[in-house]
Amino acid sequence: MDYGTIIRNLRKRRNVTQAYMAAQLQMSVTAYGNIERNGSKRLALPLLKRIAAELGVPGSALLGGEGKDRGSWPDVVRRLARVETLLTDIRRRLEEPA
Repeated sequence: MDYGTIIRNLRKRRNVTQAYMAAQLQMSVTAYGNIERNGSKRLALPLLKRIAAELGVPGSALLGGEGKDRGSWPDVVRRLARVETLLTDIRRRLEEPA
């Protein structure tokens, strides 16, 4: 799975739009959409970190692959599952009556 697909899946799990992400990252919707479509040939590390922070995941979750700092795919999948569980729990708590 490429970084654009990972970013798109995480964004959709957070139920936010490309327009929201673009605004948070101070870029155009077109530029952000290109990232998700892998139209950006090289994604600068600082931008990757900002995207990861906005999505609430470590930067390594967006990189995939093997390596000391990146983790293996099973690690990435476990992290994504934890994020999804946390988001589900937060949504449930927000929907509970006060």
